[in-house]
Amino acid sequence: MKVKNYTSIIIFISITILATIGLQVYWNIKNYKENKQRLINDVQIAFDNSSEFYYIEESKENYIGFVNRDDSVSDEQFMDDLKLDTVFKNYKAKKEQLKISKFDSVKSKISSRSETINSIKSDSKIIKNQKENNKKIIATVKPISKRNSSVVVLRGKSATDSLLKIRGSRSRIVISMVKDSISFKKLNKALDNELSRKKIIVNYTIEHFKRDTLFDKFEKDTSIKSAELPLSTFSKSAYLPVNEKLKISFSEPIELLVKRSMIEIILSLLLSLSIIGCLFYLLKIINRQKKIDEIKNDLISNITHEFKTPITTISSAIDGIKNFNSLEFN
Repeated sequence: MKVKNYTSIIIFISITILATIGLQVYWNIKNYKENKQRLINDVQIAFDNSSEFYYIEESKENYIGFVNRDDSVSDEQFMDDLKLDTVFKNYKAKKEQLKISKFDSVKSKISSRSETINSIKSDSKIIKNQKENNKKIIATVKPISKRNSSVVVLRGKSATDSLLKIRGSRSRIVISMVKDSISFKKLNKALDNELSRKKIIVNYTIEHFKRDTLFDKFEKDTSIKSAELPLSTFSKSAYLPVNEKLKISFSEPIELLVKRSMIEIILSLLLSLSIIGCLFYLLKIINRQKKIDEIKNDLISNITHEFKTPITTISSAIDGIKNFNSLEFN
């Protein structure tokens, strides 16, 4: 084998080994980034689920329903009979007696004429077969009307759900109220349950924004600096109020990401070792073939040399005989 060809083969094998190692390193880095993005998606799903769970639980007792007792009253008359200002005054007084915390804001507002609430009664017709919901009825509005119709006010999710089961053409309104602030203690508990279910262990902080301005913040571990929480995402929950955002910043669990990439890393390592092993084995065979070629060339040279000696001797003898006969003849 020529030295030039052998050098070219060595260079080719070296380039192939380097390319294999570089490709596997790139593949593993790409898999790590994909697993990191998958982790961000998992955390966001957990964050969305916990946010929705929080708002649903908070809203269960933050519902107020209004239903018309008299089917003969039109929708317009029902809206005229309904006076929310007075209703919410009675609602506030009732909550103070029950020692329930005050609501900060009302999502829906209905304008109406000024009327006076004369009495508070319970309406057994609307919550028929719902004895437990009787406790939810806090006021019956009796407007000044010749028809003597009345508006029943229900509080709580279970009570207002009963309104949806009523068949017929009765006028009814359900209002959901939410707080301006967030109870991070409840949200944190729900989020921890979601992350635990997905087997994700991270440190995190939750930020509550209103109109892109930081309104409140929760830190799970106050000793953790912001630089140690490089990953972040926003909640996409449909229950978030308008112009409000919830952002979670969390740590990058390298151990978890490597664990998720372990199968790809092992396969990459085995593939790289297999390719490199095959190339080294090929190089070994080439070296052996080179030695065989050298031995073959030496053997041919020796055989040629050995054959040349007797042939030369015979040729000299023949020439000598010819010359000897010529001299004798002369």
